[in-house]
Amino acid sequence: MGICAPQPATRRPYGTPISACRADPAPTNGILACATKVSYPALQNLASLSSRVNQASLYIAVVDDEPAVCKAFERLLRAAKFDVATFSSGSAFLASLANRMPACVVLDLHMPNMNGFDVLSHLASSQTNRVAVVVVTAYDSPESKQRSLAGGAAAYLTKPLEAKTLVDSIRAAIAGTAS
Repeated sequence: MGICAPQPATRRPYGTPISACRADPAPTNGILACATKVSYPALQNLASLSSRVNQASLYIAVVDDEPAVCKAFERLLRAAKFDVATFSSGSAFLASLANRMPACVVLDLHMPNMNGFDVLSHLASSQTNRVAVVVVTAYDSPESKQRSLAGGAAAYLTKPLEAKTLVDSIRAAIAGTAS
């Protein structure tokens, strides 16, 4: 199904620019114009396709010191059509921000050297405060949850967790930072 309805076929000599064969003599500046009306359902289909394409290009950073967790989250998020990079430390993740800014960070709290709270604090105090953060921890406590959410995390999840819960939390966190 095309956006533009089929136009009557016109012959043009090979190599002649399409804009030179327009029935409308208005200048196009090299842009081919389509004056066909587009139906509302066609626009809805296009918007739906556009949102799926945009979602597919969302970059998610996973920060966890356990390689098995990084690998599992990476596989899960790639299956959900996200672009994923994993980091084994908070400092490695923060260093990567100079090159690429994620739409969301899946962040473990308990890591050696720089823990998840330190990363949250850095994100909150820098220009990256529009990055969504989903905290995932195996060491649940009311204090950790309160501190994470107060520090800017959009969600606080405990390991083990369901795949759908993680993906839904990431999507909700990204939607929350976009508004």
